[in-house]
Amino acid sequence: MHLAEKLKSLLEGRNKTNLAEELGVSRSVLSKYANRGSTPPLDVALKLARILDVPLDWLVDDEADFPPPEVSGRQLRDYSDVEIMTEVARRLAHSVFALRQD
Repeated sequence: MHLAEKLKSLLEGRNKTNLAEELGVSRSVLSKYANRGSTPPLDVALKLARILDVPLDWLVDDEADFPPPEVSGRQLRDYSDVEIMTEVARRLAHSVFALRQD
């Protein structure tokens, strides 16, 4: 399920103007993410995941289906930006290494 489809479901019934303000983007930009499939920058995707209380990796993984998995232990909002970016970099490096092995 693509990011846009997930966002449509997650944003249903929410005040999109307030959400856009929380994200620091315009309502039209938020609409592009949910309706046109535009990919948000990583910092905006991170904010979206925190606000919507879903795992970032689930949100951006087109292979992952709805609904989001239950989050156990620490919540995404409990992690610092540095911790999250370090994990994203680690996963990216791992996937690049795996591709080189194929």
